Amino acid sequence: MSVYTPDHWVIVKLEGENVPDGILYKVLAGWYGGYLGSDSWKLNSGITKIVDKGDHYAIDGYSGSRYLCFKNSERLGSYTASIFKDLAIELEGEATIEVVPVESILDTFK
Repeated sequence: MSVYTPDHWVIVKLEGENVPDGILYKVLAGWYGGYLGSDSWKLNSGITKIVDKGDHYAIDGYSGSRYLCFKNSERLGSYTASIFKDLAIELEGEATIEVVPVESILDTFK
């Protein structure tokens, strides 16, 4: 199992006829590159489970990966905001994408 701890993250909701089961929630995660590196991002395979661990959420995906997402880091960074915008353009006409607060979907993924 791969475990990721992003510097910042959000939950995105994909909805549409071309989306499995009509709705799919994913983690859009970002990391700062620092002085010598580039910023990076990942979009997980889809959320299967969310466990509240106090200061962070353990979020499992279909691929078996786990994201350890700290509560005080739930936000889009500038790079992931541009990625989100690109995803919205790419999905236009096929599905909608929006950022949703993790608190609003906790009951769905117990």
